Amino acid sequence: MIIYGEGFASRGGSVDFYNEVEADVSDWSSKEITLTVPAGVSTGPVTVTSRSGEESNKVNFAFSDEDTSSSSSLSGAYAWYFSTGEIPDVPELIIGCDYDEDILSGVPNRRFTDEVCTIAVVRGTFTTLMDTDSLSTDNIIVEECGSSTCASTEEIEGATMTTSSSTSATSFTWTWPTGSSSYNGGIGFKENTSYKVTVKETVESAETGANMEADVSWTFTTGSAADNCTLEYVVISPNEDTITEEGGTTEFESLASGQCQVYSGASYDWEWVIDPASYASLEAGECADVNGDACALAMAINEGISAIYAFESESGITGDGELIVDYSDPFVTNVWPDCEEACVNASIGASFNIWMSSDVIDGFSLYSCANELCVSLTELGVSGTCSEEDTDAISGETVCREVTLSITDGVGQLEADTFYRVILAGDVTSKSGVALTQTNYG
Repeated sequence: MIIYGEGFASRGGSVDFYNEVEADVSDWSSKEITLTVPAGVSTGPVTVTSRSGEESNKVNFAFSDEDTSSSSSLSGAYAWYFSTGEIPDVPELIIGCDYDEDILSGVPNRRFTDEVCTIAVVRGTFTTLMDTDSLSTDNIIVEECGSSTCASTEEIEGATMTTSSSTSATSFTWTWPTGSSSYNGGIGFKENTSYKVTVKETVESAETGANMEADVSWTFTTGSAADNCTLEYVVISPNEDTITEEGGTTEFESLASGQCQVYSGASYDWEWVIDPASYASLEAGECADVNGDACALAMAINEGISAIYAFESESGITGDGELIVDYSDPFVTNVWPDCEEACVNASIGASFNIWMSSDVIDGFSLYSCANELCVSLTELGVSGTCSEEDTDAISGETVCREVTLSITDGVGQLEADTFYRVILAGDVTSKSGVALTQTNYG
């Protein structure tokens, strides 16, 4: 069975038939889900739930034991959408607890835990890199509820907020206030009390500045002080990450967890290990915002795959993750002029998808052509300049993403009614040493 629609997101969620019978999904894309209808289904609504916990509209599914192979299919509509401008990726907050998939976000949560440990922390992961300045207690609010319905609430003030980021996503941890004069004497949440968490839509994506579509909120209720506080799992977040350039970095955080809760990592002793023959370095305690050894910074050295482990010393419980170092292939994204009647004083240049070695400016050649076939060529003198440059944070060397050429022969500009060919050598490399790809000449 195939479900068609829009906004399913690229990463899989779940499909539930009536009476919470979950389907076995074999393929998932943003517009199409392929699944096997599970045994025990009955007529009723089908719901698609994204990985971030957002539910779709319900569509009725009619089940029959009769052979309907000769029946006509139900009629439907066909729709599409378009935009008059580039649409930024809207960040979503993942809501889920799945130890097999190392998903632990939007917790603690009534959906996953009945009686929450009073020293649990609030943890969430977004689907994009976020502006960490926006992940503050102004936008992430935890409130004590006056009753289990949370009809009336009072905000908890003085909490600590920390963040960690992989190469593609940002996570936050909200930790209750400490100190005898703070909320509940600084010992955590109150016993047998309900709480409401709200992540405001005003949090921002780091890349585009986009906000979430709407506020996200959930509730949880604590048990007695000593209830459900046992360390059962160590989850490494993210469980898998990819670094695409030499010297690139990412952060891995060890999450002490039990019953779909996260406990404060600072309360435990951590040891990090990476494969002896690894393709990256791993340094505990070097993350930008998380103090202590609960977070480790990985840096790419060479291409390959490395296993990463985090050990909680007292219990011996271990979490594992994977770091992939796969340098991006460089290619030309734009060239100019790119027309048949260029001005004689037109700028000549090219841009790239990633940062290139500064030597790229020496890889260009310019030729005038005898005719439109551009087979018989006469080389002209040119000088390349990096018109978009930066300094590599690791090596200190200049890197380049755009090159502009200046003609050094004659009057320093193109001649009228003449064909030209620009050739960029295929052995120019990215800052990580990867040769040019998607070449089209020679």
